[in-house]
Amino acid sequence: MFGNIAFASPYILGFFVMLPLLWWLLRLTPPSPQKVVFPALALLRDLAAPEQTPARTPWWLLVLRLVISALLICALARPVVDPLPTIGGQGVMLIAIDNDWAAARDWETRQKTLHDLIHQAERENRSVLLLPTTPPASGDTLQIIGPLAAKAATTEIERIVPEPWASDWTQATSIVQKLDRTTIGDAFWLSSGLGGVDAKIFYNALNDNGGVKVLADAETPIYLLSPPQSENDDLILAVRRANTDNDAVLVLSALAQDEHVLAHLPIHFMPGTPRATTPLNLPLDVRNLIARFEIEGQRSAATTALLDAGWEHRPVGIVGDAGELAQHSLLSGMFYIDRALKPYADIHVDQLDALLKQNMAVLILSDATELNDDQIVQLIAWVKKGGVLVRFAGEKMAATQNPKESNLLPVTLRTGDRSLGGALSWATPQKLKDFPSSSPFRGLPLPDDVTINRQILAEPSPDLATRSWATLADGTPLVTSKNIGSGLSILFHVPARSDWSNLPLSGLFVDMLRRIVDLSHGAGSEMNFAALAPLHLLDAFGEEQKITAATQAITDNDFSKIEAGPQHPPGLYGTDSFNRAFNLGGSLGQPDALNGIAAEGYKQNTQEIELQPFLLVTAFVLMLIDFLISLALRGVLAWPRRKIAAAICFLALMLSYQAAKAATDAENPVDLTSKTVLAYVKTDDRQTDHISEAGLKTLARALQQRTSMNQIAVAAVDPNNDELAFFPILYWPIVAGEAPLSAPGVQHVNDYLHHGGMILLDSMTGDVPSQVLLHSVLANVDIPPLAPMPQDHVLKRSFYLLDAFPGRYAPADFWLEPEDMSSYDGVATVLLGSSGWAAAWAADDAGHFMFPCTPGGELQREHAFRFGVNVVMYALTGNYKSDQLHAQALLQKLGK
Repeated sequence: MFGNIAFASPYILGFFVMLPLLWWLLRLTPPSPQKVVFPALALLRDLAAPEQTPARTPWWLLVLRLVISALLICALARPVVDPLPTIGGQGVMLIAIDNDWAAARDWETRQKTLHDLIHQAERENRSVLLLPTTPPASGDTLQIIGPLAAKAATTEIERIVPEPWASDWTQATSIVQKLDRTTIGDAFWLSSGLGGVDAKIFYNALNDNGGVKVLADAETPIYLLSPPQSENDDLILAVRRANTDNDAVLVLSALAQDEHVLAHLPIHFMPGTPRATTPLNLPLDVRNLIARFEIEGQRSAATTALLDAGWEHRPVGIVGDAGELAQHSLLSGMFYIDRALKPYADIHVDQLDALLKQNMAVLILSDATELNDDQIVQLIAWVKKGGVLVRFAGEKMAATQNPKESNLLPVTLRTGDRSLGGALSWATPQKLKDFPSSSPFRGLPLPDDVTINRQILAEPSPDLATRSWATLADGTPLVTSKNIGSGLSILFHVPARSDWSNLPLSGLFVDMLRRIVDLSHGAGSEMNFAALAPLHLLDAFGEEQKITAATQAITDNDFSKIEAGPQHPPGLYGTDSFNRAFNLGGSLGQPDALNGIAAEGYKQNTQEIELQPFLLVTAFVLMLIDFLISLALRGVLAWPRRKIAAAICFLALMLSYQAAKAATDAENPVDLTSKTVLAYVKTDDRQTDHISEAGLKTLARALQQRTSMNQIAVAAVDPNNDELAFFPILYWPIVAGEAPLSAPGVQHVNDYLHHGGMILLDSMTGDVPSQVLLHSVLANVDIPPLAPMPQDHVLKRSFYLLDAFPGRYAPADFWLEPEDMSSYDGVATVLLGSSGWAAAWAADDAGHFMFPCTPGGELQREHAFRFGVNVVMYALTGNYKSDQLHAQALLQKLGK
């Protein structure tokens, strides 16, 4: 009934031998005699009446006091139901805690395990040594804490928090090697799941002279999100992971400054791959609003990528006369370039020498610009540092060309130009050919009205095709490029005016220039680089934290050389007008998993229950009743005995009701009918009940956020004892070995189904439960015949449009009562699946999801939530989405 019971202080039970002595003392100590006012007439009338006083304590009062004494003895012995196995060691307990960036993903679980270990040390009266392996935010070196008494260690562990940088296992190893291992009885290592050479050396140091038990979370994967980078002429987001055994699907969220989600980007890991990427194909106006990227369901500093001010508008310099641009001349190429980029970039118009001294990411030269030898040398040096040079060809470039420009141009040009309509040209203007797969323009739509009348030709060469980003229909290059150092040189073989082509008049011209600006790294901004003070810093959970005294400004031009630590936490550095992002995912390499070291999973103390508080409360209540009885026997309470007995019975009933209410977590009928209550069926497995409760609570929050529903509660029910009519839907996990329902339980479930209730059966294993298992659990219940889910069922569109119903596991067969067999307007009363939806929904108090979803990751979890919303809506509204009653009126209103 109560499971296994143990006593933390069993020696206290020896006081039970004193109960007979207490019995004897209480018998010899009668209660005080009752005081009665002495009336003279009563004395004369009752003169013959003998005086009577109690000689001993009444037996029932004696039993009550013995029960109180027994309860106090048991409470002091600290009984525990289903206790964790004791460690059974001696000496100091050493606990090493990885509190690095990877520990943030499951920190709450780690904290609970740490509390359990110290709690066991307290029961065994042992001291504790605590060794955090990550340098503290204060900038101090690693320090071992203790030895401490277990109660003092409980307070100390609250100060240990994860830090957004790596563990220093080398320094931790040095500390362990200096310890006197003869005083240490047991050693535990709460690993973050990261490995490597230093972690292996640290493990060996812990394992010397006595061994060490390693605890790690193998189920929660470790991911690193890198900021957007240019790769193969595309902007991509890359995610790296430590464990590469299985496939996984993640969802990257693009968030604005106000935490509003702007876009979702899926990313897929194949088995055996440590890195996966996804292109950032978003409109530039949307990109300018993005403040950070996050991996959904993996909120930490490592899964967060901040975007700095340079991301929004990149500085673009147009070489020319600003006065000419102010004239709005349609014959000037600067006019078309300015109008194309002005909404999306920070435009600067000036002479070349002035622009080279500024923080330009892109420089654009029209055909009107002539370069001297010094300017060519300066431009080549600027491009090598990462700048992007864009040039437009025209009459001047076709007629004359500085020989030194060959190092700056992407291709070798022919002398003269091609004039379409001439003797050696086409009869009609040429259209553009589809952009090659290697071009950054890939995917841009080609307008039918864009034509080229004239262009400068490139000399044929073996690499001409690879350097061509855009070509005409006959294969003639229109836009070519070449890498020079870390930068790019790009040439449009037409001017930025409309006399050679109508390309500058089209939207394609705008999109092409925007793609080119997106490719720039902003390397020109590093020429005048200054010290950047910390602005907004991230903690290990990806939340903003305060700037500490140890944090220093960044003075290195190359952020990739900076190591994250107390001096340089991840975050934004600079000012509100100019800042740069230092991301943890960009500063760390490929994470190594904890391989080659035997590790156990965290064992959560979810079943252990201490009975001491309940026993003390019960003893206090009984002592209060004993006090009232003593007052009544002494005549202080002038109530008749019947009233006293009734008051005692009423008090006992109230206490019993409150205890039963607390034990069953049931609500009264008024509360159940005043709100929507999602119920789950309690099982014999407490872990399953914990998952069901956490899952439904998280689903309730999702319903309140995504729908107009409010006042949603969650309740646990026992069909054998509880009334089920208050609940629109029952989530029923099918557990092997579960005892079948009793006769009253069968009656309750049948009444619930016969009056329109809905049950969602879930085996939570990924496999549909067998008929034998269903029959053993639901024997004698009137389960209707079930059929596979039809393709057009209303459950697939009751709120979201869904094709499948995944949970923690991939979607399997889903069964329900057919519409033509339902007695409730076609609404199914029984749904059956095996995807483990509660496990997919379940989150802890901190909002971290408790279980991974395989194989689809967070995208699969999102579909699990959508299924949960759909099934609740289906239970509340039935088949209204398929109701054809008003179809004709709606079609008439739409004019069909």
